[in-house]
Amino acid sequence: MCQIYTVSYSFYEAMLLRGVKRIVVVVFLLLILLSLRAAEAMDSAHSYHRSIGVKAAFDLNIPGKWTSTDPDAFDSGNIGYGGAVGVVYNVMKDRRWFLESGLMLSYGEFGVDLLVGEICLSGRMSKFDAIVPLTAGCQFGLFDWMRMNVMAGIEGSLCLGGSIDGDADGCGYPLFGSDGLWRRGDLKWGVGAGFVRDNIEINVMMYFGLINMVKRKDVVVPEVVNENVVRISCTYYFRQ
Repeated sequence: MCQIYTVSYSFYEAMLLRGVKRIVVVVFLLLILLSLRAAEAMDSAHSYHRSIGVKAAFDLNIPGKWTSTDPDAFDSGNIGYGGAVGVVYNVMKDRRWFLESGLMLSYGEFGVDLLVGEICLSGRMSKFDAIVPLTAGCQFGLFDWMRMNVMAGIEGSLCLGGSIDGDADGCGYPLFGSDGLWRRGDLKWGVGAGFVRDNIEINVMMYFGLINMVKRKDVVVPEVVNENVVRISCTYYFRQ
């Protein structure tokens, strides 16, 4: 029978997490304020267009070591799904070059294998993350009614909570903490493309994890796991 293993946080972990959440919000607000002040100070202000948007995304989670050529570095059975919602702030120069950041909340799940003694047990990890993306790119016209994006960027994330369920019940390992299986923070880089029509933008980004999320290499199999994501997003911009 599959039982649910839920993460419990100590008092100090909870206080630290609360402080980090506040830091993420403050940094995001400062980023927006600095972007507004910088845009106002530019000489050719009319060539810069600033927009706030709301974004929703579907995620395909692919855990594994993306730098490896070994086919065993990826297990198709561990692929999972998720989604994200949030707000973004976009600055575009001459309707061509753009820089965009924002704050999103995501939920995702994927498979993870744990080695207990000589037995390998499979489980499913579920996570809630706060995400701060930063994307730069170029936009150009395809037709009179459609434009195209080509972009690259980085994405920082912090796990707000998570759990493991499946066959790995009763292992007794916490998900986070000093003796935890997994790291809370992650950094990814990505490339992608998309299409724009009027105020609606649809993009596809492939993000590659830069951090090995495994902390307990004696328990998690394999020893190196990056959180890679294919994200299909739709954004509606409130154009100025």
